[in-house]
Amino acid sequence: MKITNARVFVGGPKKNYVTLKIETDQGIYGLGDATLNNRETLPAAYLQEYLIPC
Repeated sequence: MKITNARVFVGGPKKNYVTLKIETDQGIYGLGDATLNNRETLPAAYLQEYLIPC
């Protein structure tokens, strides 16, 4: 099983939650919470720029 995709979802304005969805080649996926109160852009940027490319 290999990871094929990872996506970050950020809640809309005034909704400070960040969700990470990881998908595999076997159709299995997982969801994770990366919320940091009042700083939703910080964990989202970290995931997109540093962790997902790895």
